[in-house]
Amino acid sequence: MTKSSSWKTLAHSATGVSHQREHIPCQDAAGMLVAGQVFIGVVADGAGSSRMSNIGSKLIVEVTKTELNKALGSIKLHEFFGFRLTWSERKTRQVFDKVLRENVKALKLKASQLRCPVEQLASTLIGFVITPKWIAVAQIGDGFVVIRESQSQEYKLVFPPEKGEFANETYFVTGRGVESKMQVSLIRSPIDFICASTDGLENVALVRATQSAHQPFFKGVENNFKSDTGSYWLKEWLENNLALNAKTSDDKTVAIGVKVHER
Repeated sequence: MTKSSSWKTLAHSATGVSHQREHIPCQDAAGMLVAGQVFIGVVADGAGSSRMSNIGSKLIVEVTKTELNKALGSIKLHEFFGFRLTWSERKTRQVFDKVLRENVKALKLKASQLRCPVEQLASTLIGFVITPKWIAVAQIGDGFVVIRESQSQEYKLVFPPEKGEFANETYFVTGRGVESKMQVSLIRSPIDFICASTDGLENVALVRATQSAHQPFFKGVENNFKSDTGSYWLKEWLENNLALNAKTSDDKTVAIGVKVHER
């Protein structure tokens, strides 16, 4: 009997304990669009120094989802399955360049409406598109994307976290010359697991010395998330786990997907 598969997904943000103490809203945002085996995910981390960055991060998520969905609609379904792959490295760069332009345009309009400098809406951006044959990813600023290819048990960090010139500094969508700071990748391989996250989980999820994914961490996340109560478990872990909150006081956000195989 032929196996079928589907994606189990979740996009969730949890306010960091430091923000709770100071009565600051969660400045992260995340979102997904899922259609069978094809889906889009976005996470954004508003700048802590920007008073309206929670608005900026939410806007970036919505604009990015919309633009990536438009890009997917511009190519035929059979191209997803690799019969005629026209989504090249060049296409990936073009798509995410347009995503960036539309985000900047939307942020400037929102800043005008709010009568504030656009820098007050500053946020990072991670966006991805997964099809049955490939994944396209872009990242501006810190945070991380970790994947596991279908034929592998290894969890791979797609990009090393981007930091700015000084400690605790990163790049934002609103920054000058941000086009040159955007990392873009097209991976021509089926994917069974993805976790895109803001930098609130870097301390527990990444091995800084080797700039790599912490294998036991992601294996545990994948196995727990696959369970019947996996979505509830993940939300509880992000929001209320005392051991986790002792290691990171920042907002914590993930867009996560696990491929579930069924007979």
